[in-house]
Amino acid sequence: MKFVESPHDEVRIRFRSNNFLLAKTGKISIGDYAIEQTPSSDNSEAILTFRVSKDIPDKDMFFNLTKLEANYFLSFLSLISLSNCEFQAGLWNLENIVTREIKYNLTRKPFNFDETREYYQRVCSLSDEDKRRFVNACKRYRQAISIFEKEPVVSFFLLVVAIECLSNSIVVLESDVPWDVYQSFYDPKFRNIKSKSLKFAEFVCRYLPPEVVKEEGDMGLLRKRLLSAYHIRNGFVHDGEDLPAPVTIADFLKRRSIAYAVKTKGGEREIRAPAMLWLEKIVVSTLKGYLARESGKNQPASVFREQAREAGIYKTKLRQPHPAIEKYQVMDSDFAKRFFEGDD
Repeated sequence: MKFVESPHDEVRIRFRSNNFLLAKTGKISIGDYAIEQTPSSDNSEAILTFRVSKDIPDKDMFFNLTKLEANYFLSFLSLISLSNCEFQAGLWNLENIVTREIKYNLTRKPFNFDETREYYQRVCSLSDEDKRRFVNACKRYRQAISIFEKEPVVSFFLLVVAIECLSNSIVVLESDVPWDVYQSFYDPKFRNIKSKSLKFAEFVCRYLPPEVVKEEGDMGLLRKRLLSAYHIRNGFVHDGEDLPAPVTIADFLKRRSIAYAVKTKGGEREIRAPAMLWLEKIVVSTLKGYLARESGKNQPASVFREQAREAGIYKTKLRQPHPAIEKYQVMDSDFAKRFFEGDD
């Protein structure tokens, strides 16, 4: 369906900030954009307006790009104003621009405490180093699902990191790697046994429970989805890239992934962008599978209390001269200000 209105129309975006607008601010123009105050109890809400060109025939795509443009400006405004400028709602010609937005909600269900007890005992019998890494993986997973709705790109990154907490330390034998998969993804000469993306993919394939492996089917495609997840993680970390649209499309269509091409120095690379909900399921299954195979190496011992204590232990450098320090001596803020070595 093509638009029949005039070539350009105004979009109105309501946003909220921890900053506030002074009374009687009026309408402020900033390049192609304008901000005006809207009534609120704490003067923290405002309307962002800008004009858009309707040269895109598909309305859903038009709305998605319009919201993306608004969020780009709000991100810029957040940086310059040292505030969190959060998108609230948007209208174009009295139509809601937020249409087919994916809701990344976990299923609501009762706790299974029998399962919790079983896995707790498994965690308690891991080796000491594996305990530390597994606790970190749990922390990253919890952070990921806590911001599913607001920051899906960060959630995606943290889901990958939850596996990396453990995968970066594994040993992978060259003879165990299906190099044709990696060479088809990277280049025909790729053979880096220390590659973190390779360890990430092989870790998942090693610890996924058999029933999940059977459900996934083609292991070559599974590895390509995992390598694509790592590629997206790298784009976020190194280039500040947003979550690729094919990830959201895969979730919307309830598919494992959507394939698309990206440009590389040598030509193009096929990315099989995994759905966020698929990736979350794979991460959970892998971590549980890891516990099932690696537990029992030590006599069960406390995990979380010891981890909490160790997390607060640092060998801090003190300025000279400083008073003698006794074991377990409490160092208050006054002592820290006077004697901790650092840059003022």
